[in-house]
Amino acid sequence: MALGITIVGSKDASQLETLAMREVMRYTYLRTGEMPSLVTSDTRIPGRVVVVAQKGSALAAAYADDAARAEIAKLEPQQYILKTLPESDAVLVVGGDAVGTLYGA
Repeated sequence: MALGITIVGSKDASQLETLAMREVMRYTYLRTGEMPSLVTSDTRIPGRVVVVAQKGSALAAAYADDAARAEIAKLEPQQYILKTLPESDAVLVVGGDAVGTLYGA
């Protein structure tokens, strides 16, 4: 059964954010045996996604609900949150900065 997971990162992702996206892709493959697709976007895309972004990005804002937005706003540099959003079939990996995003991955 195919999982159909897509890793989504910001179009203007830093090198550390890009590394974080690739790390999530690698770990997903190691655990499931399925290689997820990797795309960049600043808006929501349909399907099961893992959003990898940093605080202040349009992508994080596009997926976060009110509770997640409040948590993201409190993030300091090098901090991160992992949040499941069942209503949108998404998982958020959001860091207070690029290093925090990599730590979250």
